[in-house]
Amino acid sequence: MSERGIHAVQVAGAPIAVESAKCTPLYVGMAPVWQLESGNWKEALGKAFLISSIDDAREKIGYFQPESGSWNKEFSLCEPVFVHFGDEQHLSAPIMVLVGEAEISESEEEASASVPISGGIGYLDVNGLGILSSVSIDKKTLGTDFSASYDEYGRRIVIRDLTGALGKTVTVKYKTVINIPGVSISEKTFDVVDLLEQKVGEVPVTLLCPGWEGEYIGGDSKNKTIAERLMDINKGQIDNHWYTTSIFQLSGEDRKEAETEKLKYDYPKAKVCWPYYLTSGLVIHMCIIYAYAKLIVDLRHTDNRGIPYESESNEKIYLKGCLCDSTGKVIEQTDKQANDLNDIGIATAKFVEGGWRTAGVVMSNYRADNVNNINADELNDVAVRMKDYVCNDFQETYVDDVDKPIPPRRVKEIRDDYGIVLSGLVSSGALLYAAISYNSADNTAAGNANGEFVFAISETNTPPGTLIMAKVAYTPEGLNTYTEVSD
Repeated sequence: MSERGIHAVQVAGAPIAVESAKCTPLYVGMAPVWQLESGNWKEALGKAFLISSIDDAREKIGYFQPESGSWNKEFSLCEPVFVHFGDEQHLSAPIMVLVGEAEISESEEEASASVPISGGIGYLDVNGLGILSSVSIDKKTLGTDFSASYDEYGRRIVIRDLTGALGKTVTVKYKTVINIPGVSISEKTFDVVDLLEQKVGEVPVTLLCPGWEGEYIGGDSKNKTIAERLMDINKGQIDNHWYTTSIFQLSGEDRKEAETEKLKYDYPKAKVCWPYYLTSGLVIHMCIIYAYAKLIVDLRHTDNRGIPYESESNEKIYLKGCLCDSTGKVIEQTDKQANDLNDIGIATAKFVEGGWRTAGVVMSNYRADNVNNINADELNDVAVRMKDYVCNDFQETYVDDVDKPIPPRRVKEIRDDYGIVLSGLVSSGALLYAAISYNSADNTAAGNANGEFVFAISETNTPPGTLIMAKVAYTPEGLNTYTEVSD
């Protein structure tokens, strides 16, 4: 036997009759690391970071926010930073970002610009592409005579006169990154995924690559797309242990295109979203809104405690706005149209009680006309994620028992103690049913002698209520009250 350590293996569930019917996301993409003060900014490429605020992003990966429209791919990781941390009233838990390993070139020659200085401050317009560590002023020392930093939106470099010696106008020299529009993410980027716990201290449970779903690794169409690479991770386990799901964006201009595109993600470990969301002139990927909502549900709701037994569907979108396509063109959508998207496995949004809400407990494998052939543990996001959660939680709970003596007493303790954990999930409503057993069917004397102990866990998720209906009918019984008056 080649496998050793603590493991949990997922086995297929059974189809269900129609009538019976830790939380951190990882975003893969690019960021303006050239905005960092360090001259070694390229060292941030291919690395993962835990981000807890926009200021934190500025220090670790750079930050850029367009005046309007969408984020270009080279700034893609700045978009989830904006959604998660852009409003101080809606702060969420930290997110993880993985900056793509990519070849980024610098301009060979320095550019030169005359910068007016007023009140000790001047602005260098570089559209976010200036290499901060390259900024220089002849006969002046950076950090002593002047400072250079990006503005709050990451668009302009701010020059501050520290001694009053720059005058009314100063010539600033700098370099820029030049091959950014065509940049591609290499396969080497994904080498870090199995090392995330070692390097960042956390393991993600949700994987996303907003704007990069259809881009080929290394820019070569012979390779897999970024989304396909993340799906491979979902189908396996991170570092041979941890189960994940993904949330992807469909880029189609209309519903028909979205339905066709969705077929590329036809498996239960992916949730796919359509369309986009327009707020303050900015185009937001709907998949990021779902990832944010999932964090809020898992962590902010007091009873959830990071247990994913509640779907992120029907959560208010805190950003004021409307639905749109990838170009920002407004899309109108009725309740029925949203339900039709759900019926083919696409998560979307509905307008309810004066605002937009997420709408869709479905994973990409779902189709209403095929529901009888879908396994019960793949019917919705809660079913998929709760199975992942139990697997991950069991491993975390008993990892210390690996390579330690396992007498019969300890086998019984593991069975009984985790049985209590499962009972707690049932009593809280996180599961409808859960049980753990240790039986001879899964264990042999030879296996025990080799240190193998297999526990069987069965669980039934609590189904999310997709239809709550009251039947209201007229009755003439109330008219009897007039007869009572005559008495």
